[in-house]
Amino acid sequence: MEEKQYLVDALSIEESWRIFRIMAEFVDAIETLSKLKHSVTIFGSAQVRPDDPY
Repeated sequence: MEEKQYLVDALSIEESWRIFRIMAEFVDAIETLSKLKHSVTIFGSAQVRPDDPY
């Protein structure tokens, strides 16, 4: 029977640390965003006038 090799087994040490750095960036971003209260995000090409209350 052929032994299966998982993707994790093929990662080098450098790649593993890179993944941890990316995960840390996500954690930092989530912590920063969690401090924002009553905020709105607009995605896409929608534009709002500078004098628009929203």
